[in-house]
Amino acid sequence: MSSTKTVHRTLNLRPKVTPEFPFTEENVKDISARLDEPAWMAERRLKAFDAYRSIPMPNLSDEPWRRTDIRTLPADQLTRRPADEVPVDPGLLNPLVDNVHDRLLVIHHGHSPIVEGTLDLVDDGVNAGGRPTVEKEYGDILKDYLGTIVPEGEGKFSALAAAMAENGVLVYVPPGIEVQRPLRSIFWAPGAQTAFFSRILLVVGEGATLTYVHEIASPTVSGGESTHCGIVEIHVGEGARLTLVELQNLGLHVWNFTHEGARVDRDGYLEWIYSGVGSHLSKNFIKIDLVVNKYNK
Repeated sequence: MSSTKTVHRTLNLRPKVTPEFPFTEENVKDISARLDEPAWMAERRLKAFDAYRSIPMPNLSDEPWRRTDIRTLPADQLTRRPADEVPVDPGLLNPLVDNVHDRLLVIHHGHSPIVEGTLDLVDDGVNAGGRPTVEKEYGDILKDYLGTIVPEGEGKFSALAAAMAENGVLVYVPPGIEVQRPLRSIFWAPGAQTAFFSRILLVVGEGATLTYVHEIASPTVSGGESTHCGIVEIHVGEGARLTLVELQNLGLHVWNFTHEGARVDRDGYLEWIYSGVGSHLSKNFIKIDLVVNKYNK
C-alpha cells in the first residue's frame, strides 16, 4: 500500500536587497540650477550625493537596522515630481495647535511656500522662511550651521536628503530676542510613487526664546507607495530656550526616514516633543549634544 504526503512551504518573496533610488548626479545639478543656488550650495549637494552613492542600502546586518526590514521599499519605482495639488486637509493636522500661532509657513512640496498670519518678525531681526528664498537672503547663516549638527553623510537617507531637498525651513532668532507667539510650519506632501525631501534648520541665539511647531502630513492614497527623507538640525545657544513640537501624520503608503539632531549650549534649555502617528514605516535617528562650554564644539 502506498501513501501520498503533501508538504506546504511558505515562500519568502522579499527581495534580498533594497533597490537603489533612480536619481543621478544630473538630477542634483538640475535641482541646484533651477533654484539658482550659489556655487557653495551646489558643491555641497554634489558632495552629499557622492556620500549617498558610497553608502550601501542598510540591511538587517547593520546594527541600527537589525529590527527594521526595508527590503520591500520600492525605491527604484519612485519619481521626483511636485506634490499633487491637493489643499491641506485640516483633519490630518493637530487641532490643538490651530490657534496658538500667529505665523504659519505652508510648504507644499514642489510649489511656492505660503506664509499666513500677522506676526511681524522683521523688527526683531528674526529670519523665518522656506527654501529657496532663504538660501539667497540668509546664506551666511546656512554656511555657519547647515550640516554641522547632522552631517550630510551620516547615513544613506540623510545624504540623499541633503543632495535632493528642494523644500525646507530656516528659523534664526538673534541673541536676546524673545519670540512672543509660537511659529508653525506644515510640510504637505500628497501623492503616490513620489520621493519627498526636506531640511529644517532652527537656530536660537544666546539668551533668545522660541516655541516652534512643525507638522508633516499627507492623505493616504492609492496608486503606489512614496517616501520622505528629511534632516532636522537644531542649535540652542547659551542660555537660550526652545520648545519644539514635531507632529508626523503621513499617509499609510509613505516610508519615512529622518535624521534629527540638536546641539544645546551651556545653560540652554530644549523641550522636544515628537509625535508620530502616520506612515507605512518610520525610522528616526535622533541625537542631542550637550555642550559643556563654548570651546567644546
